[in-house]
Amino acid sequence: MRLKILPLIKEAVSTDEIIKSELRQTQEEIDRIYDLFQNQTDEDLLESCIYQLQSLKARQSFLIKKAKESKLHSCREIFGAYGKKDDA
Repeated sequence: MRLKILPLIKEAVSTDEIIKSELRQTQEEIDRIYDLFQNQTDEDLLESCIYQLQSLKARQSFLIKKAKESKLHSCREIFGAYGKKDDA
């Protein structure tokens, strides 16, 4: 018999931290889909990548608006150590 252990105390996470986390995850997913797009040859998979990118960009735009409303203006504050990949 397996027992599931649930944490008794949940950390209180601020809305700002949630927005920052969601923005980081969204940017990582965008980067992943761009990489996938660059290596695809199948038309259906290319189209799928395009739709996924459009969806992720819309989500990113929404999150950026929320960040601005919360006064999270600094990219460094939002993305922290995570940065865009160097294309060089």
